[in-house]
Amino acid sequence: MPTVNVDTSEARTFEPLPKGAYDFIISGCESKTSKGGNVYLNWTLTVESGELTGRKCWKSTPISGEGAGFLTELLEAVGYEVKSKKFGLDPQDIIGRSLVGVVDTYEYEGKLQNNVTKLLRKS
Repeated sequence: MPTVNVDTSEARTFEPLPKGAYDFIISGCESKTSKGGNVYLNWTLTVESGELTGRKCWKSTPISGEGAGFLTELLEAVGYEVKSKKFGLDPQDIIGRSLVGVVDTYEYEGKLQNNVTKLLRKS
């Protein structure tokens, strides 16, 4: 194999974000199914200002059942008008919108992880 030129000058750490409130932009969304067969949306939140710009967190929101309140919280935080209890949603309509996310940390399998505990409308 030939020699390759490696440049790690812009490499980022994958340590969790410090606890606090961050301005995020929703930069992606994936539909997933839990082991129990429940569909949820996994949103990618990207820090959009400050020294941690570009760092990412994820927020999962069930689309039905008791946990669907997390989706309602996200939609309200980005200014999406929820007009009824049942509705169609194209996640692409939400990508690119901004919100504030409150980030906490917890330990999972011996590693510190982020948890977005609250989503708020940006002032």
